[in-house]
Amino acid sequence: MSKILKNSWKRLIMTVLTVAFLATPAGTGFVIANMAVSPSKQISIPENNKDIDVLLEIVYSDLEEKVVINKDGTVSNYYSSADKAGVSKEAFKEFESLLVNINKEVRAGNITFGEGLFDAEIHGPKIAPNFAPGVIFCFTNSQVSQALKLIQAGAALATIASVLGAPVGVAAAFLALYAAGDLCNWCDQGFCIMKLPTPGWACIPIC
Repeated sequence: MSKILKNSWKRLIMTVLTVAFLATPAGTGFVIANMAVSPSKQISIPENNKDIDVLLEIVYSDLEEKVVINKDGTVSNYYSSADKAGVSKEAFKEFESLLVNINKEVRAGNITFGEGLFDAEIHGPKIAPNFAPGVIFCFTNSQVSQALKLIQAGAALATIASVLGAPVGVAAAFLALYAAGDLCNWCDQGFCIMKLPTPGWACIPIC
């Protein structure tokens, strides 16, 4: 196994293990797919047209690993320029935008960081007003494919949330379902994830 692959899986495991509130039951997707769910609780996440190559450039660099955790819990870029980071201007600008979004969630009390972006603890999201048992977030096949590329490359949670265009708590649920082998893009048309009454999430295929 290559050093890059080992590092990717190490980073993925670190991210999954620090998502504190996501005790996702395995195998729930099939059961939930057969339940009647109120359409009023469904939230379709619009595609945000992020450049996957730019996001992968961020993941393969050390931008995520070297993020500075400030005393107030917010995060800052270790590097002051694209040249110093050794990345393109597009990737540097995109990463700066990612940090702005993650700091909004930090200030909202949705996420706290320990030693870095890969040491994250998720709290009950407040940004998404309908984030309650029964709420469903739906993703297109394109969003799912791009998110999986980032996860397999070892992306931090903030980067995964960016490509999904979703709150960090929803991205954490997506990641937890992936780790449990419970994603359900069976028809290559995307899928929805639903917050369960008990701790955890379930996957609902779109077919």
